Amino acid sequence: MCRLLRRFWPRVNRRDIEMEDRHSGPSEATEDRKPEDYGESANALWTLYGKEAENHDKALIETWRSDMEAIIIFAGLYSATLTSFLVDSYKNLQPDPAQETAFYGRQSALTLA
Repeated sequence: MCRLLRRFWPRVNRRDIEMEDRHSGPSEATEDRKPEDYGESANALWTLYGKEAENHDKALIETWRSDMEAIIIFAGLYSATLTSFLVDSYKNLQPDPAQETAFYGRQSALTLA
């Protein structure tokens, strides 16, 4: 906000804001103040600040949206690639029947001996 204030400070009447600061003490509640109490220069500043903040937020949201689209595309491609490797190697994940038969044969022989 300081950068924004310094950038647009010449457009604001400084004297109006300084007088507002002198007249409002720390004990005065800000909720009691009406928009008319601030003057046109402060209104112009906040209007300008609101527009700049809205533009900044829209740009930030658009950046996040494009990043999320890229992440979703990457996740989909990764999932498809991984699935193709798993389908191909699924037959290697099954136990070999010959090794199972040999294992159970040895267990039987040890039990009977």
